[in-house]
Amino acid sequence: MVDIEQPKKKDKAKKAKDEKVNALPPAQLINADMLHAMGRELASIHRGTREKDDIEADLEARADGWLLASVTTISAAIAAEQREWKKHPEKWPRPPKA
Repeated sequence: MVDIEQPKKKDKAKKAKDEKVNALPPAQLINADMLHAMGRELASIHRGTREKDDIEADLEARADGWLLASVTTISAAIAAEQREWKKHPEKWPRPPKA
C-alpha cells in the first residue's frame, strides 16, 4: 500500500494577508499608462464593429483627459456606494440563489 500525502490546507488569515500585501493601491493602478492600455483594449474590441466610424468620431470630439475624468468620477461613486452598503447592507438586494 502506498501512502499518498494530502495537500496542506492554507491558512485563510495568511492568504488574506498575502493578498493585501500584493494588492496595488489605486494611485498606482489609475495612471496614464493604464488608461492608455485600457483605451487600446477597448479599441481592439470595437475595431471590427459596424459603428467603428461613429466611435472614432466620438473619441476625436472628446476633450483631452476625458477618460481620466470619467474613471475618477465613477471610482468616487463606487466608493460612496460601498460605504453606504457597509453601513446598511440589509437595504441592498441580495444576489439570486443558484
